[in-house]
Amino acid sequence: MPRLLIVSLLVLAGCGMQSDDTVLRVWDWWSPVEGEKMREYFRGVEAAFEAAHPGVDVRYQHIPFGPQYIQKIMASMAAGRPPDCLHSSIIWANDLYERGVLDDLRPCIERTPEMADGVWLRAALRYGRDRGYVYGIPIEQDASCILYNLDLFEEAGIDPDPFALETWDDFREAALKMTKRDAEGRVVQAGFMVPSGDLSGFLPWMYANGGQFYSDDRRRSAFNAPEMREAMYFLQDLQYRDRVSFPMATERQDFQLFLQGKVAMMLGGTWSGHIIEEQAPGMRFDMMSFPRGPRGSGRGGMTWTNLMCIPKGAKHPELAWEFITFYCGMENALWKLKVIHRNSPLAAFYESPEWAGAVRGHPSLARVPHITEVGGLYPVVRFTEINHVFQPLCEGLMLNNLTPEHVLESAQAKVDDVLERYYAQLEETYRGRMKDEG
Repeated sequence: MPRLLIVSLLVLAGCGMQSDDTVLRVWDWWSPVEGEKMREYFRGVEAAFEAAHPGVDVRYQHIPFGPQYIQKIMASMAAGRPPDCLHSSIIWANDLYERGVLDDLRPCIERTPEMADGVWLRAALRYGRDRGYVYGIPIEQDASCILYNLDLFEEAGIDPDPFALETWDDFREAALKMTKRDAEGRVVQAGFMVPSGDLSGFLPWMYANGGQFYSDDRRRSAFNAPEMREAMYFLQDLQYRDRVSFPMATERQDFQLFLQGKVAMMLGGTWSGHIIEEQAPGMRFDMMSFPRGPRGSGRGGMTWTNLMCIPKGAKHPELAWEFITFYCGMENALWKLKVIHRNSPLAAFYESPEWAGAVRGHPSLARVPHITEVGGLYPVVRFTEINHVFQPLCEGLMLNNLTPEHVLESAQAKVDDVLERYYAQLEETYRGRMKDEG
């Protein structure tokens, strides 16, 4: 159980908090219903913070991941009763900031050295910021990765080292070697489970091929280029030419098939380890970054950093900042590591003896720093709107009804229009803020 240093009553009084019945309302899409380890994690968070803040009652509201999360936040703002702080997925934070929902945390950072810019990994600072305005503090550093079954690698005589498959050609050869079919030619063991039509399934391969989603200034798209076309053809060929995957089907349960030992490699995330260990005890697995594409200069992937934010109009903003400082800080990062084997965007976290011990017990964690370091940018600007553009096109591609050229040409103009509208609104918001401050 983690323990905080007790914050002095003088500091608490200075925050304007009640001493005996203050309720801190925290919204999160992570939920105790995900498993016993997650229940233990949340119990520890609440107990530690409440022990350090006598008279404070931390009350979580767990809201399912999806559009309803933003809808509930906007409804709470309209009603004048937002939560005190909220866990924001990277795909929502920009939109909430653009709508004027999130408070500026820079003044809080300036008086809290343990939350200063220098404590975070470099990739974590790509998100939650606009000029000098900070609307989110890093809480998770996640990345796409390739999960793989060590037993199936060894059975096929393939080197299980996470850097052994250096190129796309190496990857294709390994996937072919680990694919098994029945007498009718149907796949019964997939060498690689090709992801269904979803933008996030293509982007890590594009980054490993040296591509970009945005222009350098992020104001225009840059994906309609050979790097992305080749990534799309690569996955399409794995599905239909090489036939290393189970057929595309809406009811296909990729992760469950992986847990059952019927998939050698699949697209996953750096957070997947504790889920695998809990749902398939004894399974031998590892994770790797994405092999280098023909135009790439090294391995790649896609990395993002979820955020903790304080909505404007929160009832207890100072207490919310105390909670964020704890929740995103080192002590809770080590608690999270202990219980659910999750990493942290704090740079010092990877120098701790606790991290070294966790890696000894869970070897796949050793890959996380590298995987997150080589990952490209998540398309966070109005992601929901952009994903709606791509979704039917990507599905058509992976059903073999569309070509990559058609997908990218169709998406480019629509995405550029989304970006143009976003930055126009952001400039208006920025000018309004400067007027209010001046």
